[in-house]
Amino acid sequence: MPDLPSAPGPAAGIVAVQRGGRRLPRGQSDPVSSHASVRSCGCDPGQGAIVLFYAYTRLSDPVGVVSRLLAVCQATGITGKLRIAAEGINGTAAGTTAGIQSLVNAMRGDSDAALAAAAASMDYKPAPG
Repeated sequence: MPDLPSAPGPAAGIVAVQRGGRRLPRGQSDPVSSHASVRSCGCDPGQGAIVLFYAYTRLSDPVGVVSRLLAVCQATGITGKLRIAAEGINGTAAGTTAGIQSLVNAMRGDSDAALAAAAASMDYKPAPG
């Protein structure tokens, strides 16, 4: 991905779910929505990216990983869903291409050695956004 200046964006949200728990009742999913601010932002879609990724790996400090990646997402305007557990990470993230690259770099350089190793060889699936 080319290096582009990052733009500030909305803060990433975080939802805590008990181990083995559900955010929504079985059979329900998050509603699909398009906020008016997104539809009328005047932004250049060519400057954005969406990336999907996952890795099954034993994280030694999933709570710490959440804190570190949340800080990166908030600083770079990355939005989406990152599911982080002791068993690994699964994510769909959107933002500027520079912001996405910052997230990837943060995972590759994370202090949790298992995440850093997995991120180095992870199969990222990028798309323009």
